[in-house]
Amino acid sequence: MSTDETRIQSECDKGYGIQDALSRHPLVLAAPIPDAILRHRRKHSWAQKAIVLASVLIIVFELMPLGIGVWRAASHGTLWVSHCDLEITFVVMDADTGDPVSGAAVRVVHAELARDRENLPSFTTDTNGTAIHWCRGVTCSGSSNTVMPWRNTFGAQLPSWMVQAVAPNYGEGEIQELRGKPNWVRHKNGGHAAVTIPLALRRLPAP
Repeated sequence: MSTDETRIQSECDKGYGIQDALSRHPLVLAAPIPDAILRHRRKHSWAQKAIVLASVLIIVFELMPLGIGVWRAASHGTLWVSHCDLEITFVVMDADTGDPVSGAAVRVVHAELARDRENLPSFTTDTNGTAIHWCRGVTCSGSSNTVMPWRNTFGAQLPSWMVQAVAPNYGEGEIQELRGKPNWVRHKNGGHAAVTIPLALRRLPAP
């Protein structure tokens, strides 16, 4: 190996790239690159690739637990249970025309739970065919997802009532169970829950 080749090999060993080492010895550029330098270049290139690959793998394994935690939070969110006031709006309408039925009575004819059987209420609709009743301090629950807020859920426990609407000149309406409609409950601004229960009545034929 010539003196220039030895110097180039020495500079490669010190960390200089092959092009940098050759540029420092322009007289050698016209000559073929020795096999020893080419082998060193290939060895140095593979070593760099191995270091980069190892660094990437270390970063991936370090971030994997964080990624799993974010995925779980995004998939499931945080479950919660609390209490809120529930606004129940009964809407009584004509089954054929869809017009509101004023002066209709909404009766609670049965309650499955003993706590709901005390003083079973009855409501009367206004000119818009609606009657509103408030239930205070009912249990509400859901999930809160800060990563995917559109996946938040909310629900409130409805009374175990079975209700029926009746009105003059109309036949008795179908009995409906409130607890079978938990997905109808919506969360409203102000922190309370609200649900609308439609009840249809069919007008009796004229005598």
